[in-house]
Amino acid sequence: MKIVETTRRGFVIDEIVDSEVRARNFGGVEKKSGNRTVNTEGRRNFLLYITEEIAEQLKEFGCEVKYTTPRDENDVARPFVSMNISYYLKPVEAHLIANGVDTLLDEDHLYQLNDFEFKNLGLVVELGKEKVHQNGVRYIPMFASQIWAEITPSYFGTRYAYLNNQGQAEEATPF
Repeated sequence: MKIVETTRRGFVIDEIVDSEVRARNFGGVEKKSGNRTVNTEGRRNFLLYITEEIAEQLKEFGCEVKYTTPRDENDVARPFVSMNISYYLKPVEAHLIANGVDTLLDEDHLYQLNDFEFKNLGLVVELGKEKVHQNGVRYIPMFASQIWAEITPSYFGTRYAYLNNQGQAEEATPF
């Protein structure tokens, strides 16, 4: 994983692998832990494990970087961030790439990204306006404005990829 470019309003992260993406909620489904609501209905997000180098860069931007709690003496705290996905101000450009075919996902189909293993995930991240937690800590939220999700191909998906262009209706039918 690396930040490959910074933009006026954010940055571009590329080479994200599946093991770095956790707590996927691309569909915005309400989630509960016991009697506590962890994610409200309609809030799309996921956690992204990052490197220490990227954590330092994001802290310079003012973004909130959290760390996992080590489970034992051999475990190391890992930095992670919460990545938001919002259609509130403008549509998110989300691409699902499978066997060389690029499919643009709309808001109603973004949930499909919950189910695939990512071979490579690229994000264009925009920084939001500064917010304040209830405890007074200031932070800048991050929003994925473009998602490029190349999924790990399945055996049969690869074997029958040549069928993707067959059987589709042509503009001019012969009858």
